[in-house]
Amino acid sequence: MELAFVIWGLNPEILPLGPLSLRYYGLLFALGFICGYYIFKYFFKLANISVELLDKLLIYVALGTIIGARLGHILFYDPIEYLKNPLDIFKIWEGGLASHGGALGVVIALLLFNKKYKINSLWLLDRVIIVTALAGCFIRMGNLANSEIYGRATNSSFGFVYSRDKAGADILYDEEAINKIWFDKTNEKLPYPAFQSGIMHIEFDQTIKDSVMIKRYIESTVHNRFTPTSYDQKTVEKYNVLSPDGKFEYSLAFNNKKRFVASIPVWMIPRHPTQLYEAGSYFLIFIVSLLYFIKNHNKLKTGFIFGFSLAAMFTARFFIEMIKEEQVSFEKGMQLNMGQLLSIPFILVGLYFVYRSRQQNQV
Repeated sequence: MELAFVIWGLNPEILPLGPLSLRYYGLLFALGFICGYYIFKYFFKLANISVELLDKLLIYVALGTIIGARLGHILFYDPIEYLKNPLDIFKIWEGGLASHGGALGVVIALLLFNKKYKINSLWLLDRVIIVTALAGCFIRMGNLANSEIYGRATNSSFGFVYSRDKAGADILYDEEAINKIWFDKTNEKLPYPAFQSGIMHIEFDQTIKDSVMIKRYIESTVHNRFTPTSYDQKTVEKYNVLSPDGKFEYSLAFNNKKRFVASIPVWMIPRHPTQLYEAGSYFLIFIVSLLYFIKNHNKLKTGFIFGFSLAAMFTARFFIEMIKEEQVSFEKGMQLNMGQLLSIPFILVGLYFVYRSRQQNQV
């Protein structure tokens, strides 16, 4: 069966704002809090709790999520590097948030909220976990927009080629001389089953008129970017787009927009879109948990929704991690990666609260 793969090259930046920028990831991250806020208004009204407390709760949860996720990434994935450069801890805009740390941060924030405002923490967790599943869905869609946290090469009938990530065309997108990059699929039969043939087109800015300069650029920067030293399993793990079997060929033409366009045969490696797998799993858990709450809110057993959703979310995470690329170098050769190891305690805690809720009277 021919692979119906998607070439994914979305620009993660929506709008540049001086030294920073508005990005899809940040927008989707914020959308999770906004949707959660309005869902929680419904929860508070059902319980006859003043909605004024909701603004305070939002601040606690937001700070717990961001601080916990950042510290989780630092402690679980790259502590030595951050100890060398402690100021980098505050550079959240450069990436580096861990969902396991975010989950712990939210729990601590709710314990502090309960201490000050006397609203039962487990009552809150039963409701916060519902909106957390929805927020997790949005965050994984943000990861998709960033072309990050994707899966291994797939020979299935569906996959994504991440042209903007490492060993894709990302270094080229930032070149001022380049106006646009796009890919076409071709049907050439290749000796490596994980690879798919295609043509990468690079359209240069209309101010670039010197074909000799363009050829030098292609034969140096572009050639070095897409030509690996070997073609084996390590190549599949490292590259998303590469030149065919060590050969590098291209053609250069002048299009009807009076711009030079270079066309380069490439091999592309479709990968599991694990961001979509996780986003879909979390959205399903959100729907199931919310519908269960709506149907049973008058007879809920405290802790059941929290336990069920927590166990379900991290069970999904555990199995999807099996087809993800390693996020950090120390995961190479590990039977279980860091994401799986960290998920196990959350699954066990979730199952404990499901068991505990079944032992109590209805509240």
